[in-house]
Amino acid sequence: MNRQGWRQGGHGWPALSGRMRALVATAWIERHSAPHRPVVEVPVFGNATRVSPMDFWTARIKPILNTALEQRDAYTAGHCWRVGALAVALAQACSLSEHEVSLLRVVAQFHDIGKIGLPDAVLLKPGPLDADEWEIVKTHSARGEQIIRSDPYLPQVQEAALAIRHHHEHYDGRGYPDGLRGQAIPLLSRVISIVDSYDAMTTRRVYQTSRSHDETMSILSSERGTKQDPEILDVFQSLDETWFKQLNMVSEIGA
Repeated sequence: MNRQGWRQGGHGWPALSGRMRALVATAWIERHSAPHRPVVEVPVFGNATRVSPMDFWTARIKPILNTALEQRDAYTAGHCWRVGALAVALAQACSLSEHEVSLLRVVAQFHDIGKIGLPDAVLLKPGPLDADEWEIVKTHSARGEQIIRSDPYLPQVQEAALAIRHHHEHYDGRGYPDGLRGQAIPLLSRVISIVDSYDAMTTRRVYQTSRSHDETMSILSSERGTKQDPEILDVFQSLDETWFKQLNMVSEIGA
């Protein structure tokens, strides 16, 4: 894969508590973590504990955002966990930098945080959305950007906020909210777009049956170069199906 090329430009887990689900999911995806990170000294009960700035932010804020998602909509919370795990694995397969993987671990998990601001009649509707309702849903990426920007202590807050804002842009420029195209779309947004689509198609909703892995991959192939970045999609589709089965095992622990 030409790495320089793309640089230029379900249901929730109700049987587990939020903390337990966090421990399970984090233990699983942390296998992809790089061993060396910048560190800060954090006093804990009189002792100094060395953690990275992103880990410090994560420990402080992630439980709050997780709880907000869980309380608002269990499906969205579960979806965000699965997308977070998929995105980290795809980033590693694409040989993204340690910095990019660390940031993606946060923004992918909270890519839909803006949905907590949608009205119940839209977010929780037990059926397909009409045109007006769909326009309301499309505001969630900009809402998510605003939520992330509200904490100035998030490391790389600008990069994180833009990754969330643009995760529904399409490679051909027909996405939202800004109609960006190609490599003008942030790299992390292009990664999230692929795994977001995969999870949405492979999980069951009240109004939609889940698709098989093979059927979903076929649909993603049809979106190559239109909705999805072709080179990143090629890497995603090269991942062994065994990896996806491992992800499903983690996702089903609380089913």
